Amino acid sequence: MKSQKRITSFYVLMTLICARLVAQDVHFTQYYASPLTQNPANTGWYEGDCRISANYRNQWKAIAGKPYSTFGVAFDKPYYFFSEKFSYGVQFINDKSGTVGLSVNKIYASLAYYKKIAGHEFQIAIQPGYVNKSTNMDEYTFDGQFTLGGEEVFGGEFSGEGSAEGINYFDLNAGLLWSNQLTEKIRTTVGMSLFHLTTPNESFFGTKSDVTQLAIRKVIHANASFKLGKSLRLVPNTMYMAQRKATEWLIGANLEVDLNPKTIKTVYFGTIFRYGWKENFDASAWIVGARIKQFDLGLSYDFNVSSLAVATNNRGALELSLSYICKSTQPVSIKIPCDRY
Repeated sequence: MKSQKRITSFYVLMTLICARLVAQDVHFTQYYASPLTQNPANTGWYEGDCRISANYRNQWKAIAGKPYSTFGVAFDKPYYFFSEKFSYGVQFINDKSGTVGLSVNKIYASLAYYKKIAGHEFQIAIQPGYVNKSTNMDEYTFDGQFTLGGEEVFGGEFSGEGSAEGINYFDLNAGLLWSNQLTEKIRTTVGMSLFHLTTPNESFFGTKSDVTQLAIRKVIHANASFKLGKSLRLVPNTMYMAQRKATEWLIGANLEVDLNPKTIKTVYFGTIFRYGWKENFDASAWIVGARIKQFDLGLSYDFNVSSLAVATNNRGALELSLSYICKSTQPVSIKIPCDRY
């Protein structure tokens, strides 16, 4: 019985390790609060002179003992060249995978171009980047190291399986945004982005196959803002991602309440539901946040409702987001009615 429990635990852990090692991108529940990871075309897509954003996610501690953590920080800024608007940005992402010892560092630069045509706003962007993945092979046990001795299953000394402890590659992403003020009370935005256009190889063993080659990830997202009153808004949002046979769909909404523009400008709360591979209901998350002067602070917590909930005891991920937008110094054109005689 003791041996069976250990073997079962081993296979569960190895399943998590493999899922993490094979081409998995970082993701945030508050995806709208990490604009440059959602869509490169979000670069400079705000009202202000500059934006600094940071995100932190901590998950799966109940399974692995050590949490899987993700940290991201980004800076982006619009730039006006005569009457044309460009935007540029840079972001850094670090992803650490608990007891597995896998660490991922990514740095990307973004360049976007904005155009308004007949009331419709468009923005297109590219996002080249550099990725480093490293792992400590002492944290792994390979099949050649396992022996059965009575009731025990144990690993011997690392035998050297011909693997590298780090890989590096060039990456390229691209995106497109469209937005329109449909009515006085309704504004909507739709975006599409493509990640890993270079389909880089992520093998630690120097081999190349469909499994180790990072497939293009396709993202479609949309949000809208409905004015329900003078100081009340409903903001529904959704995002769909597909990469090979894996899919993920997030859908939710926030209710925003405007308070005092000099102190706490806005508070908001809402929920997001996440559907995973084969449209299984994976998790739900509750979100609260506030905009204080130029800052936007968000907090969310995921609750697992899929079969993984047995291992996590329904506990999912804690996530924090923080952004700061500099006040705009761009002149605002005001039309003053004037009678002509």
